[in-house]
Amino acid sequence: MKKLRVWCINFMLMHLFLTLISLPILIGWGLPLSLVSPLGNLIFSPFLSVYLVCTVLLFFTELISVPNTLIVSALEAISHAWLWCMSLLTDAIHIGFAKPHPLFLLLIPLMACITVWYFRMRLHRCIMALSILLVSVCGILCTIPTHVQEFTVARGADTIQCIVADNHVAIIDQQGVLSHCATADQWVLHHLIPAITQKTGHMHIDYCMLMHPRKRSFDAIAALSTVITIQHIYLPRWTGMLSKSAWHAYKHMCACIEAKGGSITEYEVPFFINLGEKAILSYIPSGKTGRYHDAVYPIFVPDLLNKC
Repeated sequence: MKKLRVWCINFMLMHLFLTLISLPILIGWGLPLSLVSPLGNLIFSPFLSVYLVCTVLLFFTELISVPNTLIVSALEAISHAWLWCMSLLTDAIHIGFAKPHPLFLLLIPLMACITVWYFRMRLHRCIMALSILLVSVCGILCTIPTHVQEFTVARGADTIQCIVADNHVAIIDQQGVLSHCATADQWVLHHLIPAITQKTGHMHIDYCMLMHPRKRSFDAIAALSTVITIQHIYLPRWTGMLSKSAWHAYKHMCACIEAKGGSITEYEVPFFINLGEKAILSYIPSGKTGRYHDAVYPIFVPDLLNKC
């Protein structure tokens, strides 16, 4: 019992210290902080240890031609168990932070090191002090105000426009960035989401404006919805038929969005989106049309209006 108590104390101390040390890196890269990381670290090590042992045994049994059906079954069971654990997690367990002044980020690991050094002989007080420091840092980061701002996320020569106003986040794919490359879904996961989190600290998108209905755009938005909450999607209403693959991608995107409580709106007339008390996003027809296979759709022009 005493060994278990000592192990728990050391685990908590190590986890808090490593969280504070890695927090500036997470914020700098636009990555969120997970609220279940202590539980994840607690169960990940046993899973990883058992998985590595099984893979090593599988390798050597294949090498010497020994039957390994039980080992393969064990690996499959471990994989299914881990995927089941991951499926229980939701978007609410992640907290994003806007990137503050670099000096503040440097102070976080410095304060953690000073705290550990000062309470090095009193582990209980050290854990309490690190906990207070972590809560204080997160509280300060959460109070960083976000004003009306516009920024762009570049992909080659094209960009996606992002607007933040009164805690509302809108992204506009005016140039069809998401439809230009076969790896648009990976670009969304590894570049667009971190950029939004780094700039705004938000882990949600209130309005996603797709100006060009394409298969790759649908795939990218479906991938985006798996890691971040999307409340509303707007796309132009088309006439004619999409390709079979594009239609299946569209239905898959609708299923992903609606499964998380989002909505999809098809527009064909001018409309306005109220971004809180500070801004209005208007959409007016440009008089031009776009074509994708046999589908024809109107092209609209967005305009951000600041309220007085």
